[in-house]
Parts: sequence; structure tokens; C-alpha cells
Amino acid sequence: SKLAPLTIAALSDATMAAMATAGKLDNLTNAQVLALPASTIDSVPATVIDNLTDAEVAGLSDAQLAALTPAQMAAMATAGNLDNLTAAQISKLAPLTIAALSDATMAALATAGKLANLTPAQVAALPASTIDSVPTTVLATLTDAQVASLTTAQLAALTDAQMAAMATAGNLDSLTPAQVAALPASTIDSVPATVIDNLTDAEVAGLSDAQLAALTPAQMAAMATAGNLDNLTAAQISKLAPLTIAALSDATMAAMATAGKLDNLTNAQVLALPASTIDSVPATVIDNL
Repeated sequence: SKLAPLTIAALSDATMAAMATAGKLDNLTNAQVLALPASTIDSVPATVIDNLTDAEVAGLSDAQLAALTPAQMAAMATAGNLDNLTAAQISKLAPLTIAALSDATMAALATAGKLANLTPAQVAALPASTIDSVPTTVLATLTDAQVASLTTAQLAALTDAQMAAMATAGNLDSLTPAQVAALPASTIDSVPATVIDNLTDAEVAGLSDAQLAALTPAQMAAMATAGNLDNLTAAQISKLAPLTIAALSDATMAAMATAGKLDNLTNAQVLALPASTIDSVPATVIDNL
């Protein structure tokens, strides 16, 4: 710790790594840490780097920030010394480094507008527990392929606002049936009709009651046109929102009636039907009104 900052900064990666392993860097001063190049700053123990002040962390170069390890970043976040980092600086962090930040830290950074410049690679690296902190303006810039590369857990963790923003931006068009089927009821209504109609009969029938209830009229009409409602049971059809079942065509409703799929319609569903399809309601159902 007595070496001049520029002197320790001249040490090689291998030397610094060896010294770190031997516990020889545990007393580094803030000045010594700040002088280290990007190639060796990753050797600084987390218990040392978290001594940097907010201002000193914010004074790190883009290259130094990019070289920080997940353990170092997590330690600095715990110490509360990331407050002066800008959105531009946070965008320089390695994907796995920002992925190491806690839910609370990510939420705080989002509130402070510090996640506004996240890169697609950083977003892709985030765990399901923190991806809901990503601003909608960032998610809306992802391409179809980048959204489709997210895991089902990540997609399922996105908020209504995040999914709606991506739908508006047109970047949900490459979602796979497996990804759609894994979405919670709170966001499945954001899936474009031209995507949800790719679900098979079995996949549609595998949707939960809550998911079925959340489907929009446009989504249901598209799936009916694609012919993939055949495996739905009468019990499942009774879970559809009234306005959703009201969007089905005369032919679809007639076919469902013939197959006995309208036997559990609710009074609210019946009352929502247009004149063109109410004649398909079984007499045993309509007499419940």
C-alpha cells in the first residue's frame, strides 16, 4: 500500500492476480485503485474497491468500468457508492457485471434514470428478478430476434407496461409458441394476434384459466381463424371474457355449439353476444338468464 499509484499501475496482469490470490492487495489505497489500468483493476478485492467514494467511482474511465467484475460491482452497490454513475457509464459495464446487481439496486437505478442507456447485451444478461427494472424505452429498441432470444423466465417477469411497449414497437413478432404459453395472464394480452395464432390446438388448450380470461377479442378471432381452438373444453370457453367470445364468427360459434363447447357459457358471455351469434347458444344455457 506504500507503492506510488503509478508504480503499482505498471504491474502486469499476472503479477496483480498473483498478489490478489496471496492477499497482498488488501490494503490498497483509493489512489492506487484509481490509477490501475483496465487490464488489472479486476484484481482488486471487492472488500477494497468498495472503499471508493461515489465521486471516485464516477471518475473511473469507461474501460475501467467495463473491466469491473460482478463481485466488485455488487460490493460497491452494497456500499452505496454507485450514486454518481451516469446512465452512459452504466451502459459500459459488462453484461454479467450488471446482472450481478440486486433487485433493490436495479430498481433504484431505474428510478434515478440510470438504466436508460442499457445495451441489448446487458438486457439479455439480466436475471428474471431484475429485468422488470429495464425502462420501456430500452426494451422497445430491441429487435424481434433479441426479444425472442430472452428466456421464458425473463419474458414472464416483464411488466404489463414493458410488454405493451414492445408490442407497440412491433418487436414481439418472433416470439415462439413456448414463450407465449409461458407468459402470465397479466401480459399475454400484449402478444400480437399474428403471433398467438401460431399456437397449436394442444398449446391453446394448455393455457390456464387466467390466461384464457386475459385473451383479447383480436387474439381469439385470430386463433379461431387459424383453427386452433378445437381442443378447448366447454369449461375453458366459459373462462373467456364476454367481449372476447363475442368476437367469434357465426361459423366458429356454430361449430362450437355442435361440439357441445358452449354448454358452460356464463350469463355475462351470453348477454355480450351479437345478434349474429346468439342463436348458437344452447337452450339449456340461455334459460339460465
